[in-house]
Amino acid sequence: MNVIETYAKLNSQEQGELQRLVAAPEGEEVGKMISIYEQRGIDKGIEQGETRGKRMTLLRQMRSKFGSVSEEITDRVESISDNGLLDRLLDRILTASTVDELQIPENVHPSASGSHGEMRAQS
Repeated sequence: MNVIETYAKLNSQEQGELQRLVAAPEGEEVGKMISIYEQRGIDKGIEQGETRGKRMTLLRQMRSKFGSVSEEITDRVESISDNGLLDRLLDRILTASTVDELQIPENVHPSASGSHGEMRAQS
């Protein structure tokens, strides 16, 4: 029930009703649904953490290899939420001689195929 208690802010009457529903014979299904949503939240948090870590690593490697990185490039990197693109950029930095060789996309837009409002960079 953590996800409901955290985000729904139930009053004492609503909390009692939720407890009753979960304790009822059909409450097992309610409990499973709650667990599914909790897991989805955990998975999304993990994915967001991985994305953030890849962005931070890419920017750190760029600063180490090329010196200072412009605010424009930093903003472009920070706007990327596609882990696959970040992986490709992290691979490219190994052989790139300039920031331009990384081919960091200038525009990002909502992905037609992405889920959960992910943004994908246009190539």
